[in-house]
Amino acid sequence: MPSTPATPTQTTSVTMSGTAFNPAAIQVSPGAKVTWTNSDNISHNVTFSSPSISTPNFSSGSQSLDMPAAVGEYSYRCTLHAGMNGTVTVK
Repeated sequence: MPSTPATPTQTTSVTMSGTAFNPAAIQVSPGAKVTWTNSDNISHNVTFSSPSISTPNFSSGSQSLDMPAAVGEYSYRCTLHAGMNGTVTVK
């Protein structure tokens, strides 16, 4: 029986915990809304360099961003914490 490729997630969420994104790599459909939830109680942000989209710094709660409509791999980071990186694959 042939395997069926996984359908990209329409909307997903990422947790910020232990100064890390969990999961660090996600796959979404073009234009999907992604929500990041900070559970560290210290300030974080989500900053993409291309396209230039970001959240403000936030120490609790959640922030959402609409992902690009173009298929591709988009890297992001928390500019407050070195090594806190993630990737969104739009597929």
